[in-house]
Amino acid sequence: ATVLSHPHTGFVEPARAAAVDSATGDWLMILDADEIVPPALGPLLRDIAESGRADVVMVPRKNIILGKWLQYGQWWPNRKPRFFRRDALTISDRIHAGLVPQPGARRLLLPEAEDGALWHFSYDSLEDLVEKTNRYTSVEARQRVGRSRPMSAKRLFRGAAKSFWREYVRGGGRRDGHAGLLVAVIRSFYWFLMVGKTWDEPARRTRLEAYERSKAQLLGLDVVTPPSAPAPAAVHPAGSGTG
Repeated sequence: ATVLSHPHTGFVEPARAAAVDSATGDWLMILDADEIVPPALGPLLRDIAESGRADVVMVPRKNIILGKWLQYGQWWPNRKPRFFRRDALTISDRIHAGLVPQPGARRLLLPEAEDGALWHFSYDSLEDLVEKTNRYTSVEARQRVGRSRPMSAKRLFRGAAKSFWREYVRGGGRRDGHAGLLVAVIRSFYWFLMVGKTWDEPARRTRLEAYERSKAQLLGLDVVTPPSAPAPAAVHPAGSGTG
């Protein structure tokens, strides 16, 4: 096996794109470190590849979150285009934009069956869920700076309320018990954080410099403005959801 190293970016899409570019097979499969292929799924995918009846296979995922298999909301069958001909799909470098089938690619949806689904062991604790929510919203906010609508109370709360309704009420997340409730709340908070950080990001660096000047003035020290570090590189979409 060939093992490739990739710089840490805080989200998975750039590493996936680099891996696909380096692969040599005609058929590729995307598998994350917290995912397992059950024994029955491998032969099924091999048969699809040999038959040539599809270009992209939408594989269901069994998401284990906070110790529970979530079966409602967006979490089941949660099909993703994970098995595909190498020229039938592109990978966006925007967080959560995912794997995008090419126009005209023949897609095959696998049935909702546990033994034919990827097992995804995700978010083993509420702390893990909150930490990743904080990290992912920071990445997404940087990508949205300059391309997002202005922040307002209406946009903040309406978007968060819609997310909770879609996940917990309309999607049936309430039937997933305490885990379903907590996930729906954090998902709505994701929107709140992402919109707020999109507003906050452009001013954050200038604000830190202003704080240092104010502290120096209060202490009677010479005011020295530290040199600014280069701003984080913007990530632009290469094409154009949940992982």
